[in-house]
Amino acid sequence: MKELLSHANGIITNHDICKMLENLGLNKGDHVCVHSELFTLGVPLLKKDEFLSEIVKCFWQIIGKNGVLIMPTFTYSFCKNLPFDNLKTPSTMGVLTEFFRLQNKSLRSNDPIFSFAISGKNAKEYINDCKSCFGVGSVYDILFQNSGKILHFGNAYKGFTFSHFLEEKLNIPYRYFKEFSGELIDKNGIKQHKNILYFVRQLQSRSILSVEKNVKILTNANNFKVANLGGGNVSIMECKKYHDAIKSALQDDQFALVI
Repeated sequence: MKELLSHANGIITNHDICKMLENLGLNKGDHVCVHSELFTLGVPLLKKDEFLSEIVKCFWQIIGKNGVLIMPTFTYSFCKNLPFDNLKTPSTMGVLTEFFRLQNKSLRSNDPIFSFAISGKNAKEYINDCKSCFGVGSVYDILFQNSGKILHFGNAYKGFTFSHFLEEKLNIPYRYFKEFSGELIDKNGIKQHKNILYFVRQLQSRSILSVEKNVKILTNANNFKVANLGGGNVSIMECKKYHDAIKSALQDDQFALVI
């Protein structure tokens, strides 16, 4: 047992985190995408890299060697008219995602807007050349096909980009495809010109994703399990149930997710 964090109510150990993940429903062999916000949890008791390594180990401890661990490493590079370098462009999604991206066994998708780092037995299944950020063959599409899970670690109410995948999949009316172009440098250092479609918001329409509405829909579907951890919290959702609940809500009201 290793002490990882200190907070107002005591100490958090790696055992505490693993037990919480198990209680939430994370299992051996799961494919899980982890969105993280660590500063809410408490004060780390280890040096930065050791602390981050121990957090990652907790996920592996539960999903095991047959699982797949995914983290968002979004850069929005082409939206900023910047090149995207698969190996060098840093993640904007927090220190844990950047640490995970740099691990030897992690692969990174070539999406110059919404890239992901992936590691595990079937990680290569998630690396595809896609026409759109959240379309066929995208990381969220493969996660959905594999009955994966979404985990919000540190802030249970932040990280609902899976809903953008469903907005594109279900072709909602308040977004449209916009093409972005730029220079992509792959993991082998090969430069190429790339075009990619991003299903962006129509700014003149109601189109801002509402966390409250998403949480309510998922909670009513019994697919939003939450546990407190230190000064923060953690939530887990099953992708298949997520899809079905959101699809049903959008069939009743096309603006069910937004404000």
